[in-house]
Amino acid sequence: MAKAKYRYDVFISHAVEDKMAIANELYDALVAKGVKVWYSGKELSIGERLIDTIFQGLDKCRFGVVILSPTYLTKIWALGEFFTFLRREQQENKNLILPVLYDITPEELAARYPLMADIVAVRATKGIDYVATEICRAVGICPETPPPPVFNWKRILLIACACLLLTLAVYGIIPFFSQYPKAAIVTEAIEHRIHDLQRATDQNLQGLIRRQQMNPEGLSRAVVLYDSFLNTNSYYRNEYTVVWPGKEVSGRHNVEMTLKRPMKEFTPANQYGMVNPQVYASASSWVFYNPQSVTYTTIVAPEQGEGYAVTVTYSEGVRMVYTTLDFPKSASDTKRHQVTITALPPTETYTFVQAGDAWVLQGVK
Repeated sequence: MAKAKYRYDVFISHAVEDKMAIANELYDALVAKGVKVWYSGKELSIGERLIDTIFQGLDKCRFGVVILSPTYLTKIWALGEFFTFLRREQQENKNLILPVLYDITPEELAARYPLMADIVAVRATKGIDYVATEICRAVGICPETPPPPVFNWKRILLIACACLLLTLAVYGIIPFFSQYPKAAIVTEAIEHRIHDLQRATDQNLQGLIRRQQMNPEGLSRAVVLYDSFLNTNSYYRNEYTVVWPGKEVSGRHNVEMTLKRPMKEFTPANQYGMVNPQVYASASSWVFYNPQSVTYTTIVAPEQGEGYAVTVTYSEGVRMVYTTLDFPKSASDTKRHQVTITALPPTETYTFVQAGDAWVLQGVK
């Protein structure tokens, strides 16, 4: 698109938290230097649809001034603006994104986002007038000044795209991202898996209560029974098993690797990490049942090939712990401590692939 077809020179992309701190002042400084600026603080009118107006504004601007701050890369709309300029750069084959560092140093940016370690940008600490002048040079409004600085934005593109895929693919905020799995598809797959595990857990609990003739007990009953078992002098054997949808793992080391926690810290005394569990006990066994709902967070990233991987991190993933104790009948007998844990691993990866026009779950690992 030719320069004459653009109404504005720059679009200011910023987090709303930075509006009063820098964006308003930068807008005023750029306008004073003759730069035509699209800025949400000036262009939006009452009754207008926010997303429509902003994306219309993006299409009317030659360059995008991106105010990178600690909050910017957490903002859905800001990243959507960034991605729009990224697409334009690919189409027009030239640099259109002009980054400004605000309230963050290059070192802090590199520490938080290693892919940006070599970013070169204008630093707001040098003053608004300096930043405005550098932007003015970059967009060619000040031809008499030295050549504009080189804005190294390639690292920004990598991290911004990853953040966009995380936010937009999971939450389905902006409609033109239809090539990624949407919120409904991802959420349905995760919730279905959690529901299947919970249903199996509830059925197993009812069966254990009935077969073992367990009664509701307080925590103290299981703790006393466990301490008595530990203080019994005998050879002993610990057997650990963890069960989750479609898989079962046995052996202390394997269970610890699956749950990412040592079994020596997985005891009745700390309620197996549960909050206010329901406890049922018989003469030599008990069940700790977790009444809290499973919650989770997600991270979405493209895989090699055509798929997308959604990394899901669960909280309250341990749903039930069933323990049986075999006390020795004599000093030469072996006492046995058997623990069966029904749980989701702390983290799982859901892989989605496209089948025609639809996204489908390929597998979970």
